[in-house]
Amino acid sequence: MKHFKQKVCIIGGLLISSIAVSQTVLENELSLQAGDSIEKFSWQKDFRENPQDSDVMQNKTYGEISGVYQLIFAGSSASALNTESAPVYGGAGCIYSPVGSTSFAAYDVPLQIPSGHSILGMRYAWSDTSASSSRVVLYSIDNTGTFATEQQIDSTGDTGYDSTFATLPGGLLIDNFTHKYGLRFITNEDGNTQEMCAVRLEIDSTP
Repeated sequence: MKHFKQKVCIIGGLLISSIAVSQTVLENELSLQAGDSIEKFSWQKDFRENPQDSDVMQNKTYGEISGVYQLIFAGSSASALNTESAPVYGGAGCIYSPVGSTSFAAYDVPLQIPSGHSILGMRYAWSDTSASSSRVVLYSIDNTGTFATEQQIDSTGDTGYDSTFATLPGGLLIDNFTHKYGLRFITNEDGNTQEMCAVRLEIDSTP
């Protein structure tokens, strides 16, 4: 019994320590400046959300009764389709096409979401002072190589930092046996007047 109590105390102490460390890490994330390590960034603090959007209203914790959870993908996690347009990190997880590169640039993030889950909607966040718009595309590719756009969102040009949420009517049911899925960030401008920052997916694990 004595040894059992000692083990409980040790485990409890480890849990408290883990919580304290996690809180410290979160505080560090919220203080990220341009040029700092990407790992320190927290997306949620900069989203200006409409409280009526379903991804704001729904439960944000995976595994609870509703089965709805969210995944966030920073623009800085994307890879360039063209090596001449390797992304430049603009701070806060945002990326942009390098000055002098082709005016059209695309950056992909492959998605690994469990089969049977359904994507209900997505939010695109950007920092844009250009008259034109950037775009993010949620796509699928089937076993024959056919590319399909499942949903897309354009930035509203010249608005600074902002975000928009779009639903996927009926949801996109994930089937990894027959399809691959990804996000594609697209810009028609070079330089930091058009930065692509993040996508947040709203997903149902029990559709």
